[in-house]
Amino acid sequence: MKRLIFLSLLALSSPAQADMLSVMSKYEGMSEARNRKALSRMVGVDVRRIPWCGAMLTYVAKKSGKRPPAGSFRAISWTKYGKPVKPRNAKRGDVAIVRGGRHVIVFSHWQGNRACGISGNASNQVKRACYGGLIGVRR
Repeated sequence: MKRLIFLSLLALSSPAQADMLSVMSKYEGMSEARNRKALSRMVGVDVRRIPWCGAMLTYVAKKSGKRPPAGSFRAISWTKYGKPVKPRNAKRGDVAIVRGGRHVIVFSHWQGNRACGISGNASNQVKRACYGGLIGVRR
């Protein structure tokens, strides 16, 4: 009986899917310089040698209960994630593909015509930043 109550409380207290923005935020500040080994193990690539924004988003998507697209370690592959959204309709937690498909972020807000959010491999760390060159938003 105690086990059944515990499992019921656990199921009620943890959402089936977490928000990717809040999950990614937990890792904010991790950097190649200070956390190289941990980051490499976590995302599954050598962060010194491989652009790892897509790998970080893959890790976060899985932690959030979402299914990353095929080839998700590459930023451009996120153009196939979920459903397309018009950029003007982007919401917190959407995936934004920027820099001509060479970078991917979890969208948080607009700053003028720049998409802002948090990502891996932003100046070699998990960091919030704003980008131009938006090529797509996916939900």
